[in-house]
Amino acid sequence: MRPVDRGEPITFDGSVSEIKRYEEARRFLTNNIGRYCSYCERYIPSMLAVEHVLPKGHHRDLEIDWDNFLLACVNCNSHKGSDDLNMAEFVWPHLDDSSHAFNYDDSGLVIVNRANNTDVQIRASKTIDLCKLARPMPNVGTVAYRESGDRRTEDRAQAWEIAVDHLNDYENSESDDVRKFLIKYIVQKVQSTGFWSVWMTVFEEYSEMKQALIEGFPGTQAEFFDTSS
Repeated sequence: MRPVDRGEPITFDGSVSEIKRYEEARRFLTNNIGRYCSYCERYIPSMLAVEHVLPKGHHRDLEIDWDNFLLACVNCNSHKGSDDLNMAEFVWPHLDDSSHAFNYDDSGLVIVNRANNTDVQIRASKTIDLCKLARPMPNVGTVAYRESGDRRTEDRAQAWEIAVDHLNDYENSESDDVRKFLIKYIVQKVQSTGFWSVWMTVFEEYSEMKQALIEGFPGTQAEFFDTSS
């Protein structure tokens, strides 16, 4: 899960906007952290919801509070629901080192990173359950598959497969110029499809690729990453 810094809702003249309706925050959020679900990381070109971290039904005082906003796809927003939360019990992309709280593999599921201490593991597990990020894919061809409107796991598994193909191209490139071209091409591809953490995992051994992915996604908290090796 990409760790993000939302910054401030800055207008074109450089001033901080006063948000009067929470929907107004959308353009500032997408400018500052991109058109990606803050939880599943899918690229959502339109209809990306302004997500209240603490639900507005329980916290009316936070309904237009910038500090209470993230972005969410319809699936993550729906699963997260409207129940009140104790924020300290979860891992959040705008507050924690969320990138190292979770692991990703070819299954398409989001997995708890067992390298962390028990507290982080428990909070990461609750975050996964909150947004149902480890929901298995229904078998292709079944009624459940045809009727499911949730393709997050499937899309993440496909992103992993594509990333591995590009990793092979990258490793087999014959010159630095070809690698530089592939880095630019890959970043542009990930920008248009999402699943940033999948690509960061697949390219774990290549600092130059990771650095390009960090720089290519607005609002990524670079301080959580070591790209020196």
